[in-house]
Amino acid sequence: MGKDFQKALGFVERIVNTRVLLPWILNVFVLIVAQPAPVSAQEKSLYVLYSGINANYLSLWLAKDAHYFAQEGLNVQAVHVRGAAPVVQNLLAGQSQVGMIGATVVATAAIQGNKDLVMIGGVTNVMAFAVAARPGIESPQTIKGKKLAVARLGGTTDFVVDYALKQWNMQRNDIVILQIGNEADRLAAMRAGQIDLSVFTPTYLPVIEKA
Repeated sequence: MGKDFQKALGFVERIVNTRVLLPWILNVFVLIVAQPAPVSAQEKSLYVLYSGINANYLSLWLAKDAHYFAQEGLNVQAVHVRGAAPVVQNLLAGQSQVGMIGATVVATAAIQGNKDLVMIGGVTNVMAFAVAARPGIESPQTIKGKKLAVARLGGTTDFVVDYALKQWNMQRNDIVILQIGNEADRLAAMRAGQIDLSVFTPTYLPVIEKA
């Protein structure tokens, strides 16, 4: 392992709650690492990929802006990638060693037999999401046939939809599920009337309530 990678692991152990509860594995946001290739002594930056723009990533931005990484001798570059699946693809391709994403795609990769990704810490162990709808939709019973957007099929927001539908005694074919992108894209689509519902983190709820 390169020295930067070892320092990053030690730093993460100090600032992140690593008590990941296995029963909640699909619901948490996690820090993950790919088994690293040899790192040369000349390598200066450690690229940390993250997949969303919401409060779940505050710990990463805070550590960067408050220079906590620099204090550990790390030149961390936080890079936004649209979606957890592309983050995993980048990690597996060796383009980065560390990612911060929803755990669903990591669990899926493990189920499919991929052992090159390792979860090293959890940020939350609750399902911090809400299904928000356009005005006029007051209850789950009125969403049949409506258009609901997720970030990516098979991702964390898609898992949230499956969970919600089970709670509402509904099936996926009761609604139209679209793949649109990040929360800002989905909010814009809902405001434009292109979709009726979507999944959001609490960060976006005040904006949605005012819309």
